[in-house]
Amino acid sequence: MQWIDNDVVLEGERVLLRPMRSEDIDELVQVGNDPRIWEFLSVSFEEQHIREQFFEEALRNRDKGTQYPFTIFDRAGNIIGTTRFGEMEPEHRKLEIGWTWYRPSVWGNGNNEECKYLLLSYAFEKLGAVRVQLKTNEKNYRSRRAILRLGCKFEGIYRNHVIRQGVVRNSAMFSMLPEEWPVEKENLKTIVDAKYQGAYAFKDDACNTHYNGYTITTQKHLMQPERIHQWLSTQSYWLEGAPLQIIKTALDHSFCIGVLHDGVQIGYARFVTDYARFAYLADVYIEEEHRGKGLSKKMMEVLHSLDWVKGICKLMLHTKDAHSLYTRFGYAAPPYPDRYLEKFQKQPWQ
Repeated sequence: MQWIDNDVVLEGERVLLRPMRSEDIDELVQVGNDPRIWEFLSVSFEEQHIREQFFEEALRNRDKGTQYPFTIFDRAGNIIGTTRFGEMEPEHRKLEIGWTWYRPSVWGNGNNEECKYLLLSYAFEKLGAVRVQLKTNEKNYRSRRAILRLGCKFEGIYRNHVIRQGVVRNSAMFSMLPEEWPVEKENLKTIVDAKYQGAYAFKDDACNTHYNGYTITTQKHLMQPERIHQWLSTQSYWLEGAPLQIIKTALDHSFCIGVLHDGVQIGYARFVTDYARFAYLADVYIEEEHRGKGLSKKMMEVLHSLDWVKGICKLMLHTKDAHSLYTRFGYAAPPYPDRYLEKFQKQPWQ
């Protein structure tokens, strides 16, 4: 059964998606000749013939009705990338959006969000899909954050999902349902408009700072969840006994900073944030044997020097015994504590 039996052209303000054609392959192969594109893909594009096979397979799968690949153009008519509907099951009215990549020169400018807006609109409003899923490499945090900004819900980790060049890969799974789409559609349109107007404030600040033999980094793929869990679950007073999955989930949905020594993580902190108005500082620690070397202060200096953090109007934290550290960075007791409320819900592991 062919779920899509006609040529579908999706046109936005700055991008146009039309069905992939065989004559697109040569240019797509050239556009895809950048190692940054295929770093986290499930196939390696190092060799030209592999890239050619990738696109030829997409066209064959369209003939089978299991995929529907698009070539993505900018308004000047230049090919900037590709995406597709896949895992198409019309009998269950579900599909996947994926196999997406763009030339690096258009990363972060709103094209991806507009493409997803067009694809999700077609899936829910024309095809009547009851589920749209997206997935990415568990370690591709840039992609994971991009999917979350679309309004998709994180469902969990698909363990040992695929093997890439002999390495077993886990995949992070996300989805959206039709009842969620109307609200997320408006939110996504707002993001697209803001990005095209240059007003979208999200920053993917990633940096490495070297300090007295230590590396202080905000690159999430360098964080070591098991090591973080080991300390927080046994040494902290606020997360004692917490399971590993709690730590991993918190890490996945936060902006994180870590301190490494000889490749081993010995310090950590994270911001829970909307990247616009609010950020909550949490889970700050330095392992005991590395204290007294200024690492907490340096970690806070790096974190608070980031451009997007400077633009946040309200930063908050809770602490029992580290007031002297945080007051150096402008933190103080709230002037109107009676205006703050909190709700504590005891967890099964507490």
